[in-house]
Amino acid sequence: MKRKWIAIVVAVATLMVSNTALASAAPTPTPVPSKTTEDLTRVVKTETESGKAGSALIWVDKTPFEVAKTQLKEMKSFLAEKKVIADYFSDDVKKGMSALLPTDADLTKLKLSEYVALGIGDYDATLGDVSATFQFPTAFGTNKTVIAMVGYPASDGTVIWQALQTTVVRGNLQIVFPSELMTKIGHDAILAVLSY
Repeated sequence: MKRKWIAIVVAVATLMVSNTALASAAPTPTPVPSKTTEDLTRVVKTETESGKAGSALIWVDKTPFEVAKTQLKEMKSFLAEKKVIADYFSDDVKKGMSALLPTDADLTKLKLSEYVALGIGDYDATLGDVSATFQFPTAFGTNKTVIAMVGYPASDGTVIWQALQTTVVRGNLQIVFPSELMTKIGHDAILAVLSY
């Protein structure tokens, strides 16, 4: 009987040692990074008027260029003085905003919702207008008043701003970049989304 107990103890001890060895030999799971604001800010779809593929035409640039950084600082300083973001733009640009918003839209209510640097690929005028759907961390409701503003550096170093046709589609923003704009925008741009 004593031998039987010894055999059982030895068997249990062997089983425990082998389980421990197996556990230590198992690969440790690779930690999956949590989603960040940068991960959630992206272009999810790009279409061209001509129907040709345009996936490499517009993207969110994770490393903003210097002009984009400077403009953001200027906007923050402007807003810190309790000014209305619409007044950051020229009267001509504000007319363009009003032309694309509903007739009852109040420019003084607009807030700066999103600000990103864009990379712009090689554009061919035969592609026509470019429609890009942007995803942001916060989904936009269909009842929101939203306008996207694109800015790009002029040859004299100033930034030219233009209002773009913007539509809320399932929480994302579908923004139209006209062909005329795409032919002169260059490879770096800024996208500021204003809403209320």
